[in-house]
Amino acid sequence: MSNEEKILELLAAMDARQTRTEELLAAMDARISAMDARISTMDARMSTMETKLDDLTEAHEETREGVNTLLSWAEKASNALSLPLPKIG
Repeated sequence: MSNEEKILELLAAMDARQTRTEELLAAMDARISAMDARISTMDARMSTMETKLDDLTEAHEETREGVNTLLSWAEKASNALSLPLPKIG
């Protein structure tokens, strides 16, 4: 086998490896693109959840304030009527 044939054989092997590498990179690129799409969807869902959580926190604070006001009123009304109500909390 001449040097020229050896060089051609090595070049053919290198070309085959490069082709395989390009195929693997293309597959990885497709997977990364799919992951990016899923992450974008998750970001949108997370933003929605954060908004809902903020609304829920605000509603919880309003409810707690209302319950505390009602308990205070019930205690005052109980004292005014001399009707002992059990203390809550």
